[in-house]
Amino acid sequence: MLALLLGYAIAKAPSNLDEENFSTESEENRPVIVVGSYLGLLWLLHNKKDHLPVLKTTANSNMHNIPTLVIGYGDIFANHFYLGLEGEVGYGLKRGKESTGTTEKTGWHIGGFGHAGFHLSPSARLYSVIGFDKTNHSYEDGTSKASADGFALSVGGGLLVTMSSRFGFGVEGRYVPQKSWSGPLKDAGTKVSAWQMGIKVILFI
Repeated sequence: MLALLLGYAIAKAPSNLDEENFSTESEENRPVIVVGSYLGLLWLLHNKKDHLPVLKTTANSNMHNIPTLVIGYGDIFANHFYLGLEGEVGYGLKRGKESTGTTEKTGWHIGGFGHAGFHLSPSARLYSVIGFDKTNHSYEDGTSKASADGFALSVGGGLLVTMSSRFGFGVEGRYVPQKSWSGPLKDAGTKVSAWQMGIKVILFI
């Protein structure tokens, strides 16, 4: 996916584009770096793992799908560099019941992130991500339940390619460090962490 996006961005960039300063091109020929406010959709793949306190190992790894709405704003400085803020809210799709008779799912997902990066070309932006993630995890067997829903620091990175002055498409990856489970269905001290991979489509407004 990254290779396809980079290939698209390079193909769109003109061969005579100054590598050091995008602004040296004439206004008529120079590609526009698209920034500003945007709305978007993010399909988040949330791969969580339980960390067992006694065995010092991981177990019960599950992939969850979380459709997410995104709103953000960003701008450039010094011709190449980018700073932005983004918020998102989503709700996890329910998984089927496990063979053990238990059900595990993600509920509400809320995130707030800062972006810092640079433009590989006017069409392609590479950036780092740091912020907070609050994804509700629940584990139940019909009568009892365990949950983990606290805030956690999240870090990662992404690549966004602008297809036109209105639309962009990208990928993003993040890591969410461990937070604690509570409830009788999880051993005391058990924690959950997650890797997230998202495919994003945005509309500049």
